[in-house]
Amino acid sequence: MSAAVTTRIYRYSIPIDGRWHPLRLSGDVVCVGRPPVPGQSRDEHEIELWARHIDGAVLTTRHFAAFGTGDAITGPCTYIGTGFGVSGRAVWHLMEREPNGSAHVPG
Repeated sequence: MSAAVTTRIYRYSIPIDGRWHPLRLSGDVVCVGRPPVPGQSRDEHEIELWARHIDGAVLTTRHFAAFGTGDAITGPCTYIGTGFGVSGRAVWHLMEREPNGSAHVPG
């Protein structure tokens, strides 16, 4: 009899700065959210994402960046999701690239 695999959803955040940031994940990104409301404990200058975490699975370093609408996007990458600012006027798009610069194909 095989052991049950435990999967969880964890929250992560990256700065909204157009630079690539590494995250060590064991599962796919399931949702992208807007920066939180000012005055909350989380940073309003970050975009949030939620990803599956599979207990015991190998963690893979993946690189994400948040770009504003109309910003130049550096390097080959894959669109992951969009987050809206508190005012509703600012919009950020979360992109992903692999360490070798190739696009990640979600699976």
